[in-house]
Amino acid sequence: MSMTCSTACVDCRAWAPEVGFGGYLGVPSLSAERLSDDPEELPFGFLYEPLEKLGLRTYDLEAFKAFLIRHNGHRVYTFGDSIPVEFKEMALVDSTEAPTQREELVDDADFEELFYQLECLSCGETYRAPDEAWLRSFDRRDIPQHTIDLYLERLGSLCPDDGWNYRLEPVVNPYLEFIEHLPDFLKAHRSHHVQAKLVR
Repeated sequence: MSMTCSTACVDCRAWAPEVGFGGYLGVPSLSAERLSDDPEELPFGFLYEPLEKLGLRTYDLEAFKAFLIRHNGHRVYTFGDSIPVEFKEMALVDSTEAPTQREELVDDADFEELFYQLECLSCGETYRAPDEAWLRSFDRRDIPQHTIDLYLERLGSLCPDDGWNYRLEPVVNPYLEFIEHLPDFLKAHRSHHVQAKLVR
């Protein structure tokens, strides 16, 4: 059986919303700066910003971001099956029970279960996620070249096996086809008029 991960704030004894299927995206920090050359040390904020700008704002990642905002400056850790010493003082240390104690930080009404799609208005090509996902609602939006460059710089060249991600949901999972080939579409249409939208 594969390991599951949880994140919690030691100072508040509060559990973060679950990311993906018991996974994580980067270390639990809002920093948008690359603080290390080690991919395992990349902050959540650094990795999530390009996804956010593309409109790939999944329910779980938005809730996790809200948790980090609420607990900014606190001792927040992500851990797997081995509970760190800092968490021994918490009343609940069994991560299998943690969801009953997790903070609810986003409004369900702001999200819809739809397909994410990119469309190049210059040449008519589209690139659509194969599965629906719970995404924060947005109107059709332009994806400017600097947003494409940001994604390619921060995520487009990362190897999924380098420890910066684990068990993310399909629409943002770098091991699955949609995210694996997203850089190809973005590179091909970098100088074109690209828009993102949510479709049924």
